[in-house]
Amino acid sequence: FMNPVGIVLFPTVSKLWDEEKIAEFKMHLKYSLKYFLMLAIPSLFGLSVLAKELLLILSTSEFVSGAILIPFVASGLVLYGVYATFHYVLTSAKRTDLLAISLGTASVVNIVLNILFIPIIGILGAAIATSITYTSVGIIVPFLSRRYLKFEIDWIFIVKSIVASFIMVSMIVIFNPRGLLEVIIATGGGGLIYFAILLLLRSFNKEEIKVFKDSLHIRRYD
Repeated sequence: FMNPVGIVLFPTVSKLWDEEKIAEFKMHLKYSLKYFLMLAIPSLFGLSVLAKELLLILSTSEFVSGAILIPFVASGLVLYGVYATFHYVLTSAKRTDLLAISLGTASVVNIVLNILFIPIIGILGAAIATSITYTSVGIIVPFLSRRYLKFEIDWIFIVKSIVASFIMVSMIVIFNPRGLLEVIIATGGGGLIYFAILLLLRSFNKEEIKVFKDSLHIRRYD
């Protein structure tokens, strides 16, 4: 979810930083993080409740036990996406060394945790190690970036997204989809429910929509 935004976000925020347009820089990061979480949070919830059925569709019954791994890995990836937003602060501030140190440390932590966990709880240990690793990066890099620039995080929206996601997955669980067609219906219907609740909760305003459109606009640079 972050990659499409990141492709055009990086040159945009780099240019804003060089031109010392810090207010616009902050605004782009704020809304980029918000729209990433808008998609990532319900995906985390949806993948977690549909994991077993998705594995049955994509593989065979012997892999269904792996459904327990999905929430751990998916939650870690959500926080890694948060890292992807904050790392633009450090790259713009020419502190890529801090990124290298953070990622290097996280890699060492991942190796150590795998060595400790896998012999005890098997593949679940690997999933937990992955989740902890991604989480550490998603916490450390935002913390380091605050030394150079702070931008607003819409915590109220995050709460609204979690509430909407919880209602969405509750409906999916009640529907209890079986097979590819029902999973597609549940996914599409769940998405409609999620966004309808966000709209009812007045989660967006005109300024946000405009900024989001502008951030996705591919500009030409001389």
